[in-house]
Amino acid sequence: MVRRLSGEEVAVGQLLDLVQEIVTDYALFRILHDGRVGDVGLNALPGIGGFGQTAEGGTGAVEALTDPMRLGDIILRTRELLHEGDPTGGCERACYECLRTFRNQFIHHLLDRTLVLPALQALEALEVNPVQQPSAGLSFEELEAQCQSDFEREVLAAIRDRGLPLPDEAQKTIYDGDEPIATVDFFYAPRILVFVDGSPHYRDYIQAADTRKRRRLKALGYRVVVVMAENPEAGLSDLAARVGG
Repeated sequence: MVRRLSGEEVAVGQLLDLVQEIVTDYALFRILHDGRVGDVGLNALPGIGGFGQTAEGGTGAVEALTDPMRLGDIILRTRELLHEGDPTGGCERACYECLRTFRNQFIHHLLDRTLVLPALQALEALEVNPVQQPSAGLSFEELEAQCQSDFEREVLAAIRDRGLPLPDEAQKTIYDGDEPIATVDFFYAPRILVFVDGSPHYRDYIQAADTRKRRRLKALGYRVVVVMAENPEAGLSDLAARVGG
C-alpha cells in the first residue's frame, strides 16, 4: 500500500493504473524502462489499453514497485519527464518529449501533463507497507481435519508457525494419466508435493516403495519435499526455500 500525504492509502496497482490512464502507455513505458530506475519487466502493448508482465515468475511491475526506493525513483522520473523543474518551462500541455507520439495523435487534444503532476507531487512522501492477501485455499482447521497422524498435524502447525503459505490441499492423490501413483500428505499448486514420513516409513519395504513412487513423480515434473520425523527441520527448511518464507 502507498500512503499519500492526505493519509489516504492507495494500492500500488491503483497508482500504476492512475499514471497509465493519464500519461498513456508510451510515456509510462519510457519511465519504467528508464536506465536511471531500472527495467521493471514491462512491455507496452499496442494501443493505450494496458501492459503485459514479462518478468520471470510472474513478478513484473507491481512487485518491483513495492520497493520504496524504486517507487520513489519512478515517481521522480515521471515528474521530470512531465517537465517539472524544466528551466524553459516545458510545454503548455503535451509535446513529443513527454506525452505525444505518432501512435496517439488521435488523442493529442486530450493529453495534459498538468493533470497528473499534482497527484504525483502528493506522493513525494510515501510509505509502502506489505499487505498479506488472504489465502483462497483451505483454512488451517480444514487441512488439520484431513491429517491422518499426529506428526502430520505437527508439521502443518510448524508450517503455519513459520509464516509459510498453507498447503492448497491435503491427502491429494497424484495421477499419471488414469493411474494413481501416490497420495501426498500436502500439496502446493501447481507441482510441490510434501510427504510427511513418520516411523512406519523407516521399514525397508516401505522405503523402497516410497523411493520408486517419488522418483516417478520427479520424472513427471513434480518437486518433492520430504519431512522426516527424525529431522523435521531439514524438510521444513527445504519447503521454505521452495514456497518462500
